[in-house]
Amino acid sequence: MSLRIMLAAGLAAAVAGIAPALAQKCEPSQDPSPASNAATGISFYNDTQYAFYVYWAGFDGLLQEYALVQPFEEIGFGTYEGHRWFVELVTPDGEQCFGPIWADTAESCNARVLFDEVIGIDAGGCDFD
Repeated sequence: MSLRIMLAAGLAAAVAGIAPALAQKCEPSQDPSPASNAATGISFYNDTQYAFYVYWAGFDGLLQEYALVQPFEEIGFGTYEGHRWFVELVTPDGEQCFGPIWADTAESCNARVLFDEVIGIDAGGCDFD
C-alpha cells in the first residue's frame, strides 16, 4: 500500500476530543538491515513544517543517523534492497517514528513525510511497516 497515514492516534484523539500527543522516538535498536548486493536508492521528502531525522538500521540493528531534513527539503541515498530506514519527525509536541521503510527492487523509491490532518507517510513505491 503506497499511502500509509498514521490514523489510529489521530482517530483516537478525535474521539477523545484532544490533539494527538506525539512521543514515539525511534528506538535505537531495531531489526538489522539484511545483507544484500542488489543496489537501489531511497529518497525522503519533507512535506511538513517540521524537521526530521533519517536513520539507517545497521547490520547490528543499531540506528545510524544519516541526515536532518528541514521542511520542504529532499534527500536521497544509495542503498541496497531490503535495507531498513527510519524517519523521526520532530514537532513541538514530541517525536514520531516511521519505519522501517525499504526499497525492495532495483528501482529507487521515494518516501514523503506529510501532514494531511494527521502526520503520516506516503511510501511512494517503498515498502513500509
